[in-house]
Amino acid sequence: MKKLILITGILLSSSYAARSQEFSFNISGAVNSTNSMVEVLQPSTTANTAGIYVSHSGAITGTGYGLYSLKTGASTTNIASYFSASGATNNYALIVPSGGGNVGIGTTSPSELLHVTLTSDATKNTIYGYASQTSTTVDYHNVGVLGFAKGGSGTWGNVAGIMGIADQVNSYRAIGVYAGLGASIPDITTKDYDVALYSDGNSLGYSGIFMNGNVGIGTTAPSYKLHVNGLSTTAIYGQYDADAYGWVGGLNTGVYGRATGAYAAYTAGLYGYAANTGAGASHGVYGTGTTDGVYGISAGIGVSGNGGTYGVYGTITSTTANASGVMGYASAATGSINGVFGETPSSAGVGVYGLATNATGKGVWGIGNNVSAIGLSAGGGGMFNGSLIGCFGRMAVTTASGGAYSTPYIGVFGRSPASLRQTASADAYQFGVYGEKKQDFGGTNYYDKRSGGVLGLTYRDDNSTILCWGSLGYKSTGNVDYGGYGTVTTWTAGTGFMPAENIQTGIGSGWYGGIIGGWTRGEVMGHIAAGEMFASYNLGNEYTSGYSAEVVTLSDKRVAAYSVTSTEINVYSGKTSKLINGKARVDFERAFAELIGDNKPVITATPMGQCNGIYISNVDSKGFDVTELNSGNSNVEFSYIVISKRIDAENKPELPEALSRKDFDEKMKGVMFNENNLEQSATPIWWDGTKIRFEQVPREIEQNMKPSYPMKKLEEKEKEKENK
Repeated sequence: MKKLILITGILLSSSYAARSQEFSFNISGAVNSTNSMVEVLQPSTTANTAGIYVSHSGAITGTGYGLYSLKTGASTTNIASYFSASGATNNYALIVPSGGGNVGIGTTSPSELLHVTLTSDATKNTIYGYASQTSTTVDYHNVGVLGFAKGGSGTWGNVAGIMGIADQVNSYRAIGVYAGLGASIPDITTKDYDVALYSDGNSLGYSGIFMNGNVGIGTTAPSYKLHVNGLSTTAIYGQYDADAYGWVGGLNTGVYGRATGAYAAYTAGLYGYAANTGAGASHGVYGTGTTDGVYGISAGIGVSGNGGTYGVYGTITSTTANASGVMGYASAATGSINGVFGETPSSAGVGVYGLATNATGKGVWGIGNNVSAIGLSAGGGGMFNGSLIGCFGRMAVTTASGGAYSTPYIGVFGRSPASLRQTASADAYQFGVYGEKKQDFGGTNYYDKRSGGVLGLTYRDDNSTILCWGSLGYKSTGNVDYGGYGTVTTWTAGTGFMPAENIQTGIGSGWYGGIIGGWTRGEVMGHIAAGEMFASYNLGNEYTSGYSAEVVTLSDKRVAAYSVTSTEINVYSGKTSKLINGKARVDFERAFAELIGDNKPVITATPMGQCNGIYISNVDSKGFDVTELNSGNSNVEFSYIVISKRIDAENKPELPEALSRKDFDEKMKGVMFNENNLEQSATPIWWDGTKIRFEQVPREIEQNMKPSYPMKKLEEKEKEKENK
């Protein structure tokens, strides 16, 4: 009946054409088929229409087929059914709706929605998922096989996205799930063991498994990335077997842990925790061996321990020289690495503590570059490095006797050995004590102000006040870099209703030298001094190769007033006075008279009005007389200038021989050298007792030089100068 209705429908609304037993059904009436036995073209735009609709609803005995497709014959390629969908927003080539039945591949009785079975005596892959892209400029999501499972809610339903089960009982070797890296399908026949999960990095240098959650072994509620509960036995046992498992990074390793990344929190390659409340000892990590019980390598900290009694504890029974209970070794030639690191959160605790019970032992001994011949002297405290204080030392003595500067009582002592020989072409920086502070130059906010490389200070014994402090290398609040900077505390004093007085006692800096007390040189300005009483004072003769001038501030600007110069040591005075009836007496100011002493000054007087002319009629140590010519009796003003040798002019020094040389300034510029210049060297300078030399001190002289201080006191040296 249905067949009759179908034919009737076609006869009424379609064109029909027969061509060599080919059938073409086309609503538009055109005949299109040329290669198909049956071709149906449906151009309708009505929703839910179908080109071919097949339905078989009869109740039969045996198997019934709604659509049965079969392709046989000796073709190059046989395809029983070909499905394609395109041109729409959503294109589906084939849909089996929910409740539409199971799909079987390789089986006529599928038990699941998709049941694939392949039984043959050959290497086979039952399901093959392949995802690829051709673009080399955009990263797409490519997944070979995707499994997704969902329960009813957060408390109902047990699901598994992908499950793999291997029948180990009926197999020679079984792998439940095999995960690997590579460009080809691996051969599992080479895997000679039974495992539920096998991960293979394929020797590409990558880890076999990446877990983005916690992994539990022996526990169903893991609290860590890898949580192993050994219950009544060892939780993790690592064994190195050279002929079975190979090596890790060149090390024979039983258990190997690695943690990398730029994190604010601590990272640990291997972390152990023990909480024994009984009488027995507990160890977070316990290692024993003939070479290394516990060995750690890290870009930061090799081995870190945190315990209730000891963070890291090691014992030795060997009497071999240089044997260590705990040894930290940083093998990399570069980078921020630590051999041993200790930390304590207690304000009274110690990160690393070393104690030598023998009087000639060493509390902590650190050796650089594996040079065991250079170590601490007997009774040395050691070397420490912390985040708040780079190095802190404190004297244990409470009383001290006098001594030379070479044998002082000091908190921190550093020495650069003289055995570091240099050549003229390889001048290496060498320091007894070194401190540095890295400055942050990123962005516009400067957070490293008031910081420096090395800080020195003195303070009251009651810790109430810092008396003075100084820094080598300093960043000021004005964001200016200083080679050295220091301050002293200012004081105010006063009691009751007495006014407070500004009492100053400190000295900002002091330098004492041999040939030169100190020098300053700047690329723009050389030296600036300021003071309320005076800005600069020199004890001794002063010379300059430039000009001397005073800066005078006027109402709207500042001008330079240059100093009067002379080849003699002269003093000057000039003012105005007035003739009374042709005569005048001018008395010198007391200070001027004292400065010239018995020297006879040179006086020039000039009348400032109509008269017969004037002349100096008398000069003495107190002043001079002016008389009008031709016995005149005029009453006019006159100006005068007085020039005289100073009372100590006879002691005028000769220009030092060194300053008389035309190349002196260039030589001194070479002495005032910028040591950041690694391409050149500073000009040497020394005093041979008679003159300045700009050359290296001869070796034989340098070896015989002896310090004059503190063997000779400064007062004695000053007396020797006075006697000379």
